[in-house]
Amino acid sequence: MPTTIDASFFPHIVDLIFDLAPLDCLPLLRVCKDWKRRVDARLYHLRLTQTHAETQFPMPTTYALEGGGGDIAVFKTTLYRKCDPAPPKFVSATKVIDLHVPMFKTDIVRVLAHAGPNVTYRLHKQCNLWSTATWKPECLVLFAKDLAPGDSVAYYTQYGLRTVQGCDKLVVHVRHGGRESLGLNPSTQLKLKRLTVVVHPRHRPSNISGIPLFDPGLIIDLGVLGCTSRAPTTFVMLDESGDKGVATNQVVAGWTSDRIKQRLGYLFVTREVRAPVFMSEAEYRAQVGDEQFEIEINDGHLSRPLDP
Repeated sequence: MPTTIDASFFPHIVDLIFDLAPLDCLPLLRVCKDWKRRVDARLYHLRLTQTHAETQFPMPTTYALEGGGGDIAVFKTTLYRKCDPAPPKFVSATKVIDLHVPMFKTDIVRVLAHAGPNVTYRLHKQCNLWSTATWKPECLVLFAKDLAPGDSVAYYTQYGLRTVQGCDKLVVHVRHGGRESLGLNPSTQLKLKRLTVVVHPRHRPSNISGIPLFDPGLIIDLGVLGCTSRAPTTFVMLDESGDKGVATNQVVAGWTSDRIKQRLGYLFVTREVRAPVFMSEAEYRAQVGDEQFEIEINDGHLSRPLDP
């Protein structure tokens, strides 16, 4: 006779089942409200990492898809054949994927094609975006935590920012002002629906009075790029504090807008463009909502919001 066992009496076994279940099997475990909550929490925020590149030809590359509990799926890809084994299939619970890969290739695009349309992709370090012509994410966030002060041109040379096409929303974090890209061609356009520039405050030691001089060249550059691309551009001024010193607002909205208009005149942009919008941290949170705000601003691991 079949026997029914209450799984709640064996929590350690249930934990083991969830720890060992591969990505393709996790959706099958959504059999009740509690288990569905556990599955969705594990699949909410994933990381795609390149773990190993072998030397045989054609050269397969091994990738790992990680969640909050460790590896969820490991798979190999090559440039000349389809993924072997089959690429992981994502579920609707996945909202955030961090991409820790040195560059985009066709095999990565092929894997991400299985993700849902509402996924936000985030990059923490350098990743060549030049091969993203066939990849059209809903939202792409560039934290760019590896860029040094004065190296703002790396947004174009290392990330290939000029070649981003088909992205609905692009979020760029700016931690250093840097210099303007004076060679920006007025024909340079990104196929974007929205551009958001998150401006981190500049810190000065608390024992130094006055505000240090700051040239927001990159911020102006990105504003011009948004205008030439006819993408509504929003500047978000973060309000941070910490042990680094006193946080100072490094952007003056009126002066920056005038400088962007001046640059557009130099580039002979005569068509009507929408002026950029400047928002505080609280205003932007109210506009996009708490969940999307955390996804775009918080660069750490994210937990699935609690159900109302």
